[in-house]
Amino acid sequence: MRNTVTILLTCLVSVGAYFLITYRLSSSSVFADDFARDLYDILDITRGKLTLLGPSLSFGGLRAGPYYYYLFAPIFALSRADINSVLYFNAGLFAAALGYFYYKLAPRVGSVRGLAAVGIIALSPVYLYGARTPSNGFSFLPLLFIFLIQIMIKDNFSLRGLLLLGILGGVVVNFHFVTLPLFAVLFLVILRQLKDKLKILFFTLGFGLTFLPLLFFEVRHNFVMTRTTLSLKDAWLENRNLRDLPDSILPDKYIPNNFFIILGQTKRWLAVEPLILFGLGGLFIWTERKRTRTGVMFLSCVGIFFLLAIIMRYQFSPHYLIPYAFLLIFTFVVLHAKSKWVFLVFTLIITAEIFSFPRQLFLPSASTPERFKRGVDLAIANQMVDRSVPLNVLRLVNRKNNVTLGYEYRYFFKLEGYNLNSIYEYNTARTLLVFSDLKETNINKVASWEIDQFGREYTKEAEELKLDLLTIIKLEK
Repeated sequence: MRNTVTILLTCLVSVGAYFLITYRLSSSSVFADDFARDLYDILDITRGKLTLLGPSLSFGGLRAGPYYYYLFAPIFALSRADINSVLYFNAGLFAAALGYFYYKLAPRVGSVRGLAAVGIIALSPVYLYGARTPSNGFSFLPLLFIFLIQIMIKDNFSLRGLLLLGILGGVVVNFHFVTLPLFAVLFLVILRQLKDKLKILFFTLGFGLTFLPLLFFEVRHNFVMTRTTLSLKDAWLENRNLRDLPDSILPDKYIPNNFFIILGQTKRWLAVEPLILFGLGGLFIWTERKRTRTGVMFLSCVGIFFLLAIIMRYQFSPHYLIPYAFLLIFTFVVLHAKSKWVFLVFTLIITAEIFSFPRQLFLPSASTPERFKRGVDLAIANQMVDRSVPLNVLRLVNRKNNVTLGYEYRYFFKLEGYNLNSIYEYNTARTLLVFSDLKETNINKVASWEIDQFGREYTKEAEELKLDLLTIIKLEK
């Protein structure tokens, strides 16, 4: 009877979470440059052009593993390249992970406490942002969630279980390498749980297998990613590598100061100050005076933030902290689920989450896919492009580094079957379309490597087309 009730509540948790996550999802989604880039590559996969690489990362010449692309490629193909299919599938993964969490936690702490724990994670900004924003920087969270649940519930692992757990962990890291320090610490947590320490070799094997696609690529291309990344080491140490990112952070090389900078940036992904979570968690561990698996995980989580303060002393972006914010809220919730103070603590956390609820996520977006499709349709209707002529694209936006590669438009040209050159081949294109969001655009004064490669002399005879706030500039050889 209890198992039946748990299953029913699990289904209700997943369905309820799905409705929350998908509320106004299509109208509020932002068709960001990175998401458009990912869909551009996923579209290639659905057309039979397979790849060993995933998205480009913000540091050096690194590329993530391909698993993020292949996760969404089937639903994208089945929906005939419907962008909404990726949004709703991503939301479904997050909702299902919440249901699985409840299913595993409720028998240990009770239905009410289990529901409260699920509510805290579901309402946390990091989880809501991730559930409504498919990307390699967010979409690994359901997989990380399942990984952490396995560590929480397993008293011992079979060899096959460790192999599969290693594969799951490796896939998460291949979504975004920023998770690597997290798994270095979780590796030690798993090792501590094993009576036979040699079993950890099976976890390591599974973890290592997931890097084979990247290894094959590097071997075939003379380790080009590794060489490029190492060549940019000095730029990273001098804080030059990420400066052009809109939200890059310049931390403090003094470790104690940097620790608090990192906690301040982590706060944007949580409703509560991380120091408060540290304090409440530490107080619980001290009063209980017994070493539990979850307590060790929580203390390890605190230790990870000190590790980050050491290794992120040069530069980072706030999205690097997403997995660590999630680990903190997960371990905190599981730690307190059996506490005698559970209802007081959980009520305070949920109240804070309600008051800091990210309402902006549900507001109508000014950057939906339809906006960029209209720009492409306008260029096609006015015969600014020719299917037989090699084409490349740029976009000018209102921000610090105002020249982008225009993947939002590039994606729709590819969808329509146009002959697009790669982002490294502006010199071979015959036509360059520049989509500008600026109020006034003097193409002759735009500082851009891409325009220089195409040929700055062609800016003198540029053709312009305006529609509302959009200006389309055509350069032609």
